[in-house]
Amino acid sequence: MNDRSPRLIFERALSTWWIIVVLMILGGIAGWVFGHLRTPLYEAAATYEVSLDQQQIAMRLSLPPSQLPLDALAQNTYLAPVEILFVSPDVRTRLVADATVRGIKLKYQDINQANFSIDRRGTLWFIRVRNTDSLVAVTLVNLWVAEADKALQEALAHSDQAQALQVQRTAVQKCFSELDFAQANPCAGTTFSTPAALQAYLNQLDQQINSEVLADQGIDPALTFHIGQQAEPPAEPVLYVTSEIILAGSLIGLLAGIVIGQLVPTARAQVQ
Repeated sequence: MNDRSPRLIFERALSTWWIIVVLMILGGIAGWVFGHLRTPLYEAAATYEVSLDQQQIAMRLSLPPSQLPLDALAQNTYLAPVEILFVSPDVRTRLVADATVRGIKLKYQDINQANFSIDRRGTLWFIRVRNTDSLVAVTLVNLWVAEADKALQEALAHSDQAQALQVQRTAVQKCFSELDFAQANPCAGTTFSTPAALQAYLNQLDQQINSEVLADQGIDPALTFHIGQQAEPPAEPVLYVTSEIILAGSLIGLLAGIVIGQLVPTARAQVQ
């Protein structure tokens, strides 16, 4: 007979039931002790909606319809800066300041991936914060989303301005490249008296465009975003729930008891 057959394993488990019971009790006790030594961790989640206008990108880049929709890698080129801005030094500093005003002790280094995370699910992003206090978790995640949204809106305004200035520069250059100087001024809506004045104007536009591009932090004008649903206090901890730890300890005891029970008869047989 196969010593490892399910039937024999079951029979041996029944014959050594007391070992299984003892180990399950010990495992449950160990789980209870561990659960009381660790402080429960709560997780609060808010939602943030991020959309990418792929048609706008296609028109700007002169992409054929066959290349839409953009693949995940191409989309991430535009979405990644949004996620990066969420954890930017500026947003972290603002969040620490907001928390301090509300009497919450939060250090800059506490804002890490373990306790502050972003779960991207299509256009709906889940922004999560973990803390040993459920109300603190809720407050922090809502503050985090608010500060990130504020920074994103500021960056988007710079991005829109950079694009508008670029359109303006292109239009002026087109008029002066296709028409003589006298006719180009009415076309461009300008009053330049000399080519040097035109070049100075274009140089100034370049400086303004570069300044706006630096300030937009990679946020593309094709992006739109807004705060979805604010977080609410979680009813149960997400980690170190005592009842779950006790159950896990008992299950470990059950498995250990079954394994040990298989060895006991074999040891007796060898003695005989």
